[in-house]
Amino acid sequence: MMQLTKYLNPGQKVRLKVIKPEEEKAKFEALTGYVEECRPGNLDLELPYQVREEESYPFTSGMPLELVTENFGLGLRLSAHFVEKVSDQVIRIEVDEQLQAFQQRLKKRADSRVGLRFNKGQGTLRTLRERWRKNTEILHSGRDLSSLKSFSECEANLSSGGIRFEITIPVEIADIFLLLLDLGDGGPPVCALAEAVWTSEEMAKSGQMVVGLQFIAIMEQDQKRIDEFVKRKGSGSQ
Repeated sequence: MMQLTKYLNPGQKVRLKVIKPEEEKAKFEALTGYVEECRPGNLDLELPYQVREEESYPFTSGMPLELVTENFGLGLRLSAHFVEKVSDQVIRIEVDEQLQAFQQRLKKRADSRVGLRFNKGQGTLRTLRERWRKNTEILHSGRDLSSLKSFSECEANLSSGGIRFEITIPVEIADIFLLLLDLGDGGPPVCALAEAVWTSEEMAKSGQMVVGLQFIAIMEQDQKRIDEFVKRKGSGSQ
């Protein structure tokens, strides 16, 4: 049985990707976790979202997962599945024997003005996830979206993995954001669920702080659109 302590240490940050059934392959979902305890073949992960039971992620017994982390300067990938909830914030997963090491690649980013709307929540993971699912169904249904109000533009740093921008309200790590992004490419707005992974330490004199968000739920075709958007901005085309 695999000795996970060779690769994972208490407090180590991991990315937990949800492996979707065939009919939902187009949806990307992932959560952040921190190693709490390792045992032969399984481990406990603490999730940082400070949710009550009714707002927790809807894990199911045996749900397939992929654990991604970094060690020895390499990315490490393990197949796993959900076992049980230990508490509101801690889950137990069982890992497979095969470990894959890979060279991590940074996603290309671009500074640009984008149309942006968002709702911020703390401890409302399930509620905002359900809104994300409903929004993406509407946005990708081919319906007439002309009734959508225009978007306010802001300066942002964007990649298919996340976004950075200035905000005028306080933000804490692991706060959840429901985002709508207008890329100006003729397509529907991109709807994504994101978590705050870093912030500037305090509000600036202007009353703003910088927040970095990582996408935790987004359609894969929208990630590809963002990659194309970043590529265009990088080549200088409008």
